[in-house]
Amino acid sequence: STFAVDGVRIVTTLADGDRFDGVIDAVGGEVLAGALGHLTPHAKAVTFAGSAPAPIGLGTFAGVPATLEALYVYRSPGRFDDDLATLVRFVADGRLAPHIDRIVPMADVNEGLKALEAGGINGKIVLIR
Repeated sequence: STFAVDGVRIVTTLADGDRFDGVIDAVGGEVLAGALGHLTPHAKAVTFAGSAPAPIGLGTFAGVPATLEALYVYRSPGRFDDDLATLVRFVADGRLAPHIDRIVPMADVNEGLKALEAGGINGKIVLIR
């Protein structure tokens, strides 16, 4: 299946004049460092790559004020059964109240992304199969 959102594209090479309002990076390393040099002022870059360290510094942003957010994704040494059971118990006990704005079928992921982009979401958007 094809993933498509208006105004979003997958970039595999960078040209000198390319500028981006936002970057989502899943590679890291030199790829992330290269993408950061192509941001527009006040752009946001999010990376969730963890394999290759990115050689970045203040000069990497090419003098453009921008935000870089790193999401740490880890691999568990085992299963999450005990952790999930604890979370379910906390929800049942009222100690944890997840805020779910809407539940969206995976086939309608673009509608969920558009709602997120438009703002006004109060909680999480949960994707289901």
